[in-house]
Amino acid sequence: MKNTKRHVALLFAAGAAALTTAAVLAAPGPGDCPMGDGMPPMHGQKRPIDPARMQQMATKRFDALHDTLKLSAAQEPAWKAYRDGILADMEAMAKNRPDFDALRDKPAPDRMAAMLEHSKLRQAQMEKHLVETRKFYDQLTPEQKKAFDAHSIMGPHGGRGGMRGPRGAAPAPAPKDLQP
Repeated sequence: MKNTKRHVALLFAAGAAALTTAAVLAAPGPGDCPMGDGMPPMHGQKRPIDPARMQQMATKRFDALHDTLKLSAAQEPAWKAYRDGILADMEAMAKNRPDFDALRDKPAPDRMAAMLEHSKLRQAQMEKHLVETRKFYDQLTPEQKKAFDAHSIMGPHGGRGGMRGPRGAAPAPAPKDLQP
């Protein structure tokens, strides 16, 4: 009887170890994207960001927006300035990305200082984009503004869905005790 209990306990332990090992091996590692969105991993993981691919994706997105807006000939110069300004900034930022592999060897305060500097550059870029977007947006008709808003990353689709659920899903209402 003692041997049977011991054998059952050993089999149970071996089964638990096998399940744990299988779960660890099946888990995504660095560079694997569980969402399957095709984007390369960031910050020095297995595959670096490809600036050419990002530029190609941005150009494709701008082309789709251009087709959606159905711009008049008078609006085309404002469109070109808007698109070219943002694409040029994207290229510049890709070239100025911090070298994350080199940062790993630095002390924590130096890494933080480098990331803070990069953040300041990124904020300056976003401020410039805001000015460019407002200049272009002011040229649009009300219908075009609705289409622009729907197409922008902060529109109803909000990037990749994030914590809000599937694309286009309305955010959940606030709990009654938090409503004004």
